[in-house]
Amino acid sequence: MKGGLLRAGFAAPAIGLAGLSLPLLTYLPSFYAGLGVPLASIGAVFLLVRILDMAVDPLIGVAVDRTGALQRHRTWLLLATPALMAGTAMLFFPPANVGASWLLAALLLTYVGYSAYGIAHLGWGCALAEDRDGRNWLFGWAQAAHVAGVLIPAIIPLFVATDPARAATPTSLFILIALLAGVVVACLILPLPTKQGSGQRARLRDVMALVAQPSMLRLLAVDMLTGMAVFTCGTLFFLYFGARALEGKTAAMLFLLTNLGSLPGALLWAWLGGRIGKAPAAGVAFVAFALLLALIALLPAAPGVRTATLLLLFGATLCAGPVLIRSMLADVAEVERQAHGVDQSGLIAALFLSSNKLGMAIGPGIAFMLLDRAGFVPGAPTQAPAALAMLDMLAIWAPASIALLSTALILPLRRPLS
Repeated sequence: MKGGLLRAGFAAPAIGLAGLSLPLLTYLPSFYAGLGVPLASIGAVFLLVRILDMAVDPLIGVAVDRTGALQRHRTWLLLATPALMAGTAMLFFPPANVGASWLLAALLLTYVGYSAYGIAHLGWGCALAEDRDGRNWLFGWAQAAHVAGVLIPAIIPLFVATDPARAATPTSLFILIALLAGVVVACLILPLPTKQGSGQRARLRDVMALVAQPSMLRLLAVDMLTGMAVFTCGTLFFLYFGARALEGKTAAMLFLLTNLGSLPGALLWAWLGGRIGKAPAAGVAFVAFALLLALIALLPAAPGVRTATLLLLFGATLCAGPVLIRSMLADVAEVERQAHGVDQSGLIAALFLSSNKLGMAIGPGIAFMLLDRAGFVPGAPTQAPAALAMLDMLAIWAPASIALLSTALILPLRRPLS
C-alpha cells in the first residue's frame, strides 16, 4: 500500500475524536449549567468520570491485547464507535428535565467509548508495519487531522450562533458523521498488522513491568509533562491576553492562529524527526516552545503582524510531542514484540492516553488553584499585581520550564530504541 493512502486511512478516525475533545473540555459544562444543572454537580460529575476514565484505560488496553491477534484493533474500533456515538448524542441532546444523573450516564458512556476508540486507533498505528521514519509521517498525518478536527467545532459557532444551545446541533452532527466516516475509511483502507507476537497475551501485571523500563518511563514522563505545559497554556490563553487589554474577538482570532500553526507543525516535526532523529527533533521543539513563550511575554501584546507571527510559530511547536512521542512509543512496541514475542500495542496505547490525560488534568487544575489563592478574578477590569504576576508565572514561565525539563528527559533517547 502506498504511504499516502495508508497515512490518510490512519488519520481519518482522528478527526471525529478530536472534534469531541474540545466540547468536552470547554463547551459542555457551560451548556449544562445553562440547562439548570447546578455548577457543583457538574464539577463533581466531570471529576468523578475523569478519575474513573484514567483507571479504565489500562484495563481496556489489556483487553485489546487479549483479543484475536490480527483483528483486535479493527474489532475494538468497531465496538467503540456505537458507544461513543450514543454517548455523544446523549450529551448534546439531553431531555428537557435533564439532571446530574443524565450527565453522569452520558459522560460515562462517552468516556469509555472515547478511551476504547482512542486506544484501538493508536494501537493500530503502533502495530502497522512501517519503519521508524515512516511512523513519524503516520502520526504526523494523524496529528494534522486531529488539529483539523479541533478547529472545525471551534469555527462552527462563528457561522451559526455564539449561543451554545443553538450551536449544539451542527457541532454534534459534525462529530457524529466524522466518527462514523473515520472508522469506515480506516477499516476499508488500513491493512491488518503484519508483525505479530507469539500469541502470548499480556496480563494486567505487565503494566508495571512495561512502565518500569527506562525508555518507556521517560516517554510517559515527557508525555505527561508536555501535556501539562500545553494544556496549561491553552486553559490560560484568554485570561492571559484578556489581562493585557485585548478584546475577546481579538484573543479568539489569536487562538485560532495558534491552532492553525499546528497544522504545518505536525508535518514539520515528522520530517525533522526523520532528518536528525526523533529525540533531538523533540528537544528542538521543546526549546522553541520555551523561547517563543518568553518572547510572547517580553514583547507587548497587541494586534498586529508580530503577535500573529509569534503565535503561528508557537502553534507549530505544539504538535511535536504528539507526533514524535507516539512514533517513539510505536518503536517501543516493536522492540517489545521482537524481544519477548508479545504484542502489547494496546497496553502501550492505553498508557500513553493515561499519561496525556493526567497532564491535562494536573496542569490546569493546579493553575486555577494558584490563581485563586493569588486573588485573580476572571473578568475583573483590574487585577492585583500579585495576581498578574501569578498569571504570568503560570501561563508563561512554568510551561516554559516544564518544556526545558522535558528536553533534558528525552535527549538521552537520541539513539534509536532497539
